[in-house]
Amino acid sequence: MLKRSIAVPCFLIAVLVACRPAPVVPQPHVPLAHYEIRADIDPASGFLEAAVELTLEAPAGEPRSLTFLLHREFEIRRVAGEGVAGHGFGPPPDRPSLYSPEAFHLRVDFETPPRAGDTLRIAFEYAGEITSWPEWSANVMTGEWVELGLYFPWFPHREEMGMFTYRLDIGCPENHEARAAVPVRNEGGRRIFDERRPSRDIVLVVSPHLKTRSFDLDGADIHIHAVSLTAETIEMMGDDLSAILGLFRSWFGDLESAALTVIQSPRVKGGGYARNNLVVLGGLQDRDYAGQREGYIRYLAHEAAHNWWWRAPVDTWEDWLNEGLAEFSALAVVRDMFGVEAFEKRLARKKEAAAGEGAIPGFDRADLSSPEARRTSEILLYSKAPVLLFELEDRLGVDGMREFCRLLVRDAISTTDGFLETLARYAGGAERERFEARLTSVD
Repeated sequence: MLKRSIAVPCFLIAVLVACRPAPVVPQPHVPLAHYEIRADIDPASGFLEAAVELTLEAPAGEPRSLTFLLHREFEIRRVAGEGVAGHGFGPPPDRPSLYSPEAFHLRVDFETPPRAGDTLRIAFEYAGEITSWPEWSANVMTGEWVELGLYFPWFPHREEMGMFTYRLDIGCPENHEARAAVPVRNEGGRRIFDERRPSRDIVLVVSPHLKTRSFDLDGADIHIHAVSLTAETIEMMGDDLSAILGLFRSWFGDLESAALTVIQSPRVKGGGYARNNLVVLGGLQDRDYAGQREGYIRYLAHEAAHNWWWRAPVDTWEDWLNEGLAEFSALAVVRDMFGVEAFEKRLARKKEAAAGEGAIPGFDRADLSSPEARRTSEILLYSKAPVLLFELEDRLGVDGMREFCRLLVRDAISTTDGFLETLARYAGGAERERFEARLTSVD
């Protein structure tokens, strides 16, 4: 996942608007789906062969079929499972998926419509040479660099499915390394990745040029996978990320596991993006990081903050809780690390951008169909929302705002109503009314 009027490279501006093109986060009582994926990849030919076992909960409505997205160049060899009657694979009947334009629809038919809440287990086997992707795509497959994710997509995915966990068992040439959002484990020449945190994507990179540096800050794990960055730049980035996570833990409370993985992609096009606990930076060079350190720290801090701010649905206007609080946190890091003047400059630009914009409640977060719609989403989420949060901080005080944020984290607040109710308990009904009025105001 990208965005806004700040002095950072254009790929960072692009990355934050699209960093989470994902469905609504499941509510706590809904079991997460889980993927078991065994795949073999030959970068030189672009060939990928996969066997996937997916466990998920049947949606409401007793559907006779479920539709998944999968790259159109795959050949479907097998789809099976209890109650599965057959399958079909072909172009989408309407417009292509916004984020996966190369995807076909893989339809899985059932003998008897499953009831809501039933556990479904579906096995997929497919293979193919991936040779086609949009010029702008961050997912590519070349002999020197393979970068896979939902933009392809390389695994069968339902946009309505929500978050999931996964286990990858990856085979690739001996002189290549494979990396993902979690640490790799080598078993018999294969690369194993176990992701038990809720995820919205499965990002996998394979290359003969990867080098890895890991850092540990009292249980907060940082992994940097680079292609061309020098050891000095990697060390600098690791120190910065350690400082960022240390600040967040002191402000918002400890997490069971705070982690962040950064991957330097050698792609020239496609920009950067972010997923839960993962940032992929396209086009990054040593001189960029050293020369624009404040901008990169603000960007990395935004993504690291999603360790704390991630629970709200991401395809509705309530995403302001995720993105607004993450951007608020990132600017607070700028203030702490670079001083009040640097912070005020950035906040002033956000105030200027937000001037005259509409209300946050009710805007169509899922509408990215036009530049105007994307601009509205960008400004409300990344400018107006943090501006309102800093106004709240002015009234509560810095320490008071941090205490309030710790309550939001502790109580796993995922809705605006929950935010306002917590604010009322903490600061009183008048403060709730004041903040709610600002949310619905036209600046």
